[in-house]
Amino acid sequence: MLYGAQAAANFKPDNDSHYMLGVSGYLYDNVEGYDVIDWSGGNKGYGNSTQTGTVSGNTTNKAYACGFTQIEPFVEVGFKVGLPVTIYGQYVVNTEADDNDTGYLAGFTVGKAKDPKTFEVGYNYRHLEKDAVLGAFADSDRWGGGTDGEGHKFYARYQLAANWQLAAAYFMDDKAISKDGTDYDRVQVDL
Repeated sequence: MLYGAQAAANFKPDNDSHYMLGVSGYLYDNVEGYDVIDWSGGNKGYGNSTQTGTVSGNTTNKAYACGFTQIEPFVEVGFKVGLPVTIYGQYVVNTEADDNDTGYLAGFTVGKAKDPKTFEVGYNYRHLEKDAVLGAFADSDRWGGGTDGEGHKFYARYQLAANWQLAAAYFMDDKAISKDGTDYDRVQVDL
């Protein structure tokens, strides 16, 4: 069972700026010792720390080595300097893990691809330790999915028409930061 809550305050002192501050909380009930959530069928922990789980035939499943109660404060600041600029950050801590329990994201966007012939470019850096979040639900684009990675994302979007957008992103990540990691580069192009 997952319980979640979020509260945020958004301040808009004028038409050219805004400030948002908030916090989210997620409590996964009865996860520690439970067999990993494995949607790919490979008995993987998606970066999370595991221990011996149930035995099914000749397969010994992996189980989560800790529980997950995540506290995630976040902030966003937006203003205009000819184009709209947004700076944002997010932090997460898993209060049930003994170590490798934090993550953060920081980035910015310039412009806003919303109306036809508008664009935006952006960058963010993400660092996500092994047990900061439940790996099966982490962003699958970063370092192949799961936790235990860090890296950069550069992207651009152009709004071609009302419901038609061209976008490209380059991910320059390191997988398995808790040990000798491997480089993980990915290019995505969407239309």
